[in-house]
Amino acid sequence: MADPCLKQKLSNQKRCVEYREDSYRQCAETGTRERRECAEYATNRRRECTQQRDDGYRQCNNWEEERKKTCSNLHPLFAWVCIGWTWVTTRTCKGWNWVSNMVCVAWTTIEETFCKTWSTVIETFCKAYEWVSSTTCVAWEEVRHRACQLGEILDRLIPDLGISGSVLLPFLPRGWLDPVSGLYEAAINLIGTVLHAIAETIDSTVGVLVDAIAWLVSMVTLIPVLGPAVAIVVNFLNMLVFTVIGMIVELPFALFGARPEKKLRVCLLLPEYMDTPMARTQIIDQLDQACRLFWAEARVRIVPAQYFQYRRAGRNAPETPDNSWINVVPYTDRNHPQAGFLRDVPCPGGDGSVQEFASRLFLKAHMFQYLVKAGCLRGFYRSIIGPGPSIKIIIVENHDDLGTGNNDALGCALGAWLQLYATVNNPDPSAPPMTGTPATANVHGAALPLPSTTAHELGHVCMLWHTARGINNLMSPGRTGNDLTDAQVYLLRSCRATYYF
Repeated sequence: MADPCLKQKLSNQKRCVEYREDSYRQCAETGTRERRECAEYATNRRRECTQQRDDGYRQCNNWEEERKKTCSNLHPLFAWVCIGWTWVTTRTCKGWNWVSNMVCVAWTTIEETFCKTWSTVIETFCKAYEWVSSTTCVAWEEVRHRACQLGEILDRLIPDLGISGSVLLPFLPRGWLDPVSGLYEAAINLIGTVLHAIAETIDSTVGVLVDAIAWLVSMVTLIPVLGPAVAIVVNFLNMLVFTVIGMIVELPFALFGARPEKKLRVCLLLPEYMDTPMARTQIIDQLDQACRLFWAEARVRIVPAQYFQYRRAGRNAPETPDNSWINVVPYTDRNHPQAGFLRDVPCPGGDGSVQEFASRLFLKAHMFQYLVKAGCLRGFYRSIIGPGPSIKIIIVENHDDLGTGNNDALGCALGAWLQLYATVNNPDPSAPPMTGTPATANVHGAALPLPSTTAHELGHVCMLWHTARGINNLMSPGRTGNDLTDAQVYLLRSCRATYYF
């Protein structure tokens, strides 16, 4: 008779290895594609450099011809001086264009090298992560196999124990923790009901003043380039500290299978000229799916970034978003000089170019900081220090892969290590005209977000990367489902943005 424990172990370990191989393949394909795009970008830039040099030479020659004609009309003595000066000036002009071309080509080479190196590092890290994940998976199945075998032995010795096939923990029957986890979680939620009411009252009362002070202090983030750099450093240090704390706090819960309720505060920002009934309906639908998904998969309740938001902690249902969750920011006209940053928003998940990454982090980031300050005050001090900062969801016209002209990205988020906001395409099919023609687009060609786009981008903010673990996973780029693995749930609940009080 076949050993069921061994059969289960071999089946699960095979699945672990298959996941690893699929992930390796995706890591390699992504790395190869990004390096190819780096090379294509560099080739185009070098061609532009050469074209600029040739245009410069042509302008120098045209200027020389015009000057010679002018010189020929002068007295012979002055004409020779004029022609000589023209010759020197023309050579200087051409020399300057030659030097500019060399600098342009050299800088492009540096960019290409950095881009390819970065892609290789990410590919290596991706494979290393998948190797560790696969090795841990195989080792865990070995532990489960031994526990299963021990359960079979004990079941034969003492049949009434009903331990046969137990694969949760050694010496313990299957499901033994269910009642304990249920009582433990109920107790935590009961305590949380009282503590949450107290904490919410204090936070909303005192928090108004503290948020106002933090709002003024954070005005530095409006300074172009410097402001976003300061915000990145602050976010990184906060995430480093509070993520480690979160992982330590959540580890016992993960081991015991308990998931006490946590919260994730969101602030949705909609530019006024995009505020249409269709856009609101689609945005609320996306928020509703994110609320239901995070609650069902991770026991994380998404709440609006508003004051005095009392919630009964033990209520076994997610929040239901409505129009009050949407914060309209004063951009009444898409042709407003400052509204241009809402179009062709760069997303480094595209061609991976240095400009794209820098543009997302620095060049346009201070304008997004302006939007945040215009529409999100609640919990502002938590953005500077502490757990539970609100995550901003900013509706934009479209995303762009710099240098390619593609705008098929549905949303973008770099993660709370760098930025506390995500950008999502305007879901209104009648939105203003864009460029490009992706497969899923509105009548003007801008990519329309999927129902799960907001949830997917919130996952990125909360440390969840793209995964190759099947199309049913929320973090799969070509997803058709919304599942999360236990490891993803652990990371999500450990994220700085999720909090208890």
